[in-house]
Amino acid sequence: MTDNDRIARQFERLYVGNMWLKGTLGGMDAAAAAWKPGATLHSCYELVFHVDAWRRLTLARLNGDAADDPDDNYFPPHADVDERGWSEARVRFFESAALVTARAANVRLDDLDVPVAPTQMTVCDVLFEVLEHDSYHFGQLRMVSKLVAAR
Repeated sequence: MTDNDRIARQFERLYVGNMWLKGTLGGMDAAAAAWKPGATLHSCYELVFHVDAWRRLTLARLNGDAADDPDDNYFPPHADVDERGWSEARVRFFESAALVTARAANVRLDDLDVPVAPTQMTVCDVLFEVLEHDSYHFGQLRMVSKLVAAR
C-alpha cells in the first residue's frame, strides 16, 4: 500500500465511516440547523458551511491557487437559513468530501512533499490538516445536533 493509498483510506474512513453524520444532517430541518446553543457558539448550518468552504479553499490551493484565508473564516451570518439554502449547504458539504477524498486518492507520490502556497506546508501536511480540521468540526456537529434534539 502506498502513502497516498493510506491517506485516501483515512478520508474514506472519516467520511464514509461517519454515516451518522449524513443521517443526522439529512434529518435536520433549516430551523434546527440554524439554532445556536449559545451566543458565541456555532450552529450546524455555520459548521457545515465552514467545513465545506474550508475544504474548497484547500482544494483550490492544492490546484495552484494561492488564495488567502477570508476575514470571516467562513462562518457566515445565518439568520435567513431556509430549507432550500440548508439543502444546498448539505449537498455541497458531502460533495466537497467526495472531491477531497478523490484528490487525496489521486495525488502523485512525488507530489506529497511539494509546498502548497501560501501555507508553506506540503501537500501531505495539507491533506492531513483537512482530516484534523474535519474531525474537530464533526465532533462539534455531533454535540450541537444532540443539543438540537434535546431542546
